Amino acid sequence: MAEGRGSTLVHLLVIVFCLVAFGFAVAAERRRSVGTIHKTPGTNETYCVYSSDVATGYGVGAFLFLLSGESLLMGVTKCMCFGRPLTPGGNRAWSIIYFLSSWATFLVAESCLIAGAKRMPITPNTGELFMLRTSPVKV
Repeated sequence: MAEGRGSTLVHLLVIVFCLVAFGFAVAAERRRSVGTIHKTPGTNETYCVYSSDVATGYGVGAFLFLLSGESLLMGVTKCMCFGRPLTPGGNRAWSIIYFLSSWATFLVAESCLIAGAKRMPITPNTGELFMLRTSPVKV
């Protein structure tokens, strides 16, 4: 395989992995579970019913696709630590810039996914009820 072809194939695969991860992250944000408050007739109690939560699965998928793309890139470039070093010049400078920006964007994207997952730390199952007492409790 020619040298340029392998590089182009790796770039395309990494871009596809990142785009798929972005799609999963957007889908996770749009499919977040929503709670609705219902009142019990005759009593002064309310409860919440939550819709299904597939957002966590989409978030995990986005995390794994981003991790796969970064792992592929680091495996092909050997983390720029092993093998023959690049000769000084424009190619070396751009490789270092690309390497650092790749890690920076990877860490920011993963931290955003983790922050989104921690935003709703208690994820109820479909139809699970949480009782909220609206009347004062007598002790």
